[in-house]
Amino acid sequence: MNSNVNDRLKDAREYLGLTIEIVSNFLDISIEKLMSIENGQERPDIDEIHMLSKLYKHPESYFLEGVYSENEDVELLARASDDLSEKDRESILRFSKILSEMK
Repeated sequence: MNSNVNDRLKDAREYLGLTIEIVSNFLDISIEKLMSIENGQERPDIDEIHMLSKLYKHPESYFLEGVYSENEDVELLARASDDLSEKDRESILRFSKILSEMK
């Protein structure tokens, strides 16, 4: 695992299959700025971290500190479920109940 904010941002973007151009257009941040952030030439400001964390669906602390807290994991799951159908969410809830009962 990469150890700095720049590497974590680049890894998250690449994992999602997003190009620099797509992120630039979506967030209205220049391609040059994004490249300098990912290459470690520039550190992103807090507003950029906030926008990128929302787009990449990772908590800000992951990019800043490289860690997830328990509450952030719950938030991440909630954000990820936003795009699911109601039927898919119900299936996930049933599965989580089964897992809870197995403890």
